[in-house]
Amino acid sequence: MEGYTQLREVGADTDDLVTYVRMNAASLGVDPERLCIWAFSAGPIYGLRTAFRAASSSIRCAIAYYGGMSLLNKTYFHYTEQEEPLFREFSPVCYLHETPARIPPLFVARAELDRPFINESIDEFVQLAIAKNVPITFMNHPEGMHGFDMLNDNERSREIIRTTLEFIKVHLSRAD
Repeated sequence: MEGYTQLREVGADTDDLVTYVRMNAASLGVDPERLCIWAFSAGPIYGLRTAFRAASSSIRCAIAYYGGMSLLNKTYFHYTEQEEPLFREFSPVCYLHETPARIPPLFVARAELDRPFINESIDEFVQLAIAKNVPITFMNHPEGMHGFDMLNDNERSREIIRTTLEFIKVHLSRAD
């Protein structure tokens, strides 16, 4: 379990960040009850965990760009039976099985030219989210590589970014 302490540390840091933003909302110029978590690459395993576990309704939406949605594929991740609960905790797909009603609206962006195991986990996540009736917006970038928002300066990248910003605007302005 020692090799995976970073999961817990970064997860705790992500939880603490949301707490910090909420507690310092006035000085940051944000509404503490209208937050969005936007995570990229390795970030969704941390950001979505925080969003899905939040006891507060302050997380109004969550965004994942080209990030793995499961650490449970033993072809790519090596862990013991004792470590499996930790890997489940940091696998967003597991929350769809356990607590789909607590999941805020999601936006998921996928880069077609990314590593296969990342895209496989995104595909699994999106299919399960639809099956569980979780509110999800999904966009695929057919020519996109990992980091397409920085590396692929083309109309599809701009379209995904524009749509993401509109998604945030809609979900942070809605009344609950």
